[in-house]
Amino acid sequence: MTTETHVVFGTGPAGTAVADALLSRGAHVRMVNRSGTPTLPGVETVGGDATDKGLACEVAADADTVYFCLDAPH
Repeated sequence: MTTETHVVFGTGPAGTAVADALLSRGAHVRMVNRSGTPTLPGVETVGGDATDKGLACEVAADADTVYFCLDAPH
């Protein structure tokens, strides 16, 4: 069985909820925030600006699914 890779842009409440649900299914999760500070155990965290096209493409290159959870309404 191949583990899917999911990239979540944003580590606030919405991004964390998405990542937590994916982790519970055994997925590999990569989260992106400005600082690179992990917010959830078991997640690969990358620091950078999501508006940087090069960074966004690099971080998501191997992703099966990408979730954009920046500035989601509360």
